[in-house]
Amino acid sequence: GPLTGLFDMTVFEADWVCPVSSAPIANGAMGIQDGRIVEVGPSVGGVDRIRFPGCAIIPGFVNAHAHLELTILRGFLEDLEFITWIRTVTASKQQKLTRHDLLVSARLGVLECLAAGVTCVGEVMDVGTSWQAMQEYGLQGVAYQELFGPGDIHVDESLQGLMRKIDAMRPQQTETRKLGVSPHAPFTVAPRLFRMVKEYAKAEKLPVTIHIAESADEERYVRIGEGPFADRNRERDFHIEVAGCSPVAHLDRCGTLDADTLLIHVIRIEDSDLDILRRTGAAVVHCPKSNAKLGHGIARVVEMSDIGVRMSLGTDSVASN
Repeated sequence: GPLTGLFDMTVFEADWVCPVSSAPIANGAMGIQDGRIVEVGPSVGGVDRIRFPGCAIIPGFVNAHAHLELTILRGFLEDLEFITWIRTVTASKQQKLTRHDLLVSARLGVLECLAAGVTCVGEVMDVGTSWQAMQEYGLQGVAYQELFGPGDIHVDESLQGLMRKIDAMRPQQTETRKLGVSPHAPFTVAPRLFRMVKEYAKAEKLPVTIHIAESADEERYVRIGEGPFADRNRERDFHIEVAGCSPVAHLDRCGTLDADTLLIHVIRIEDSDLDILRRTGAAVVHCPKSNAKLGHGIARVVEMSDIGVRMSLGTDSVASN
């Protein structure tokens, strides 16, 4: 009967319970049964009661952009120019750190999230150890599998590698822990690969996240095919397709922008980009500490928010904040 519910429910009480979707409740209570919130109010019946005096109970925070695999690199990449920073991260990942190192690193990142009250994350992972760490500790969110393919010659290989990785991880998806894909950035992903990844993501119902409009060097690369990223790709004999427009417009032309796309940084934009964001319904994750640390400037957050762009906050990796 109705009484059995009282015995298997745990009630948490606090000075404030803040549901966010409704007004805060002074001296509120929250009933939990089988891992789900079943009741919230000024008083909730139940035998097993735990009180948190002087506290507020709130939903967990969401960190919409992180690289938990890189937690171990904290303080390792100080005062570097952006291109050197990127090259050092890549070299460290590929040459110095084993898969086990990157698993330990991801676990540390997950624990830091949970200790800070972050229960949901938009994680961009390369090796995939974050997916395992998120499962081990119960961190929710989307783990986006990163992919790279700056030269046209890499496109098919990159896409096939991505599909293999997603297929292998898919069985572990849950209602609140899902996979996505992350074509890295315009200087590491050929236009054809952007198009193909988006087609694949749409067909497989996978969300997409992309680093875009982050730095002056990236903007030069997209607009005129010059600067350090262009030099780096030419050194490796990759053909550079010059987009001749803003980075956001470039993604729009590649067909990657819609309501299932989360754009990271979005600092270097012009007025016409605001129209693109509004028209496509793409969301933006603002990473103020990373933008400041790497000296990339200040995003037009208020304007984006004013025109109805969905905004979120992220930390980026601890190697860049």
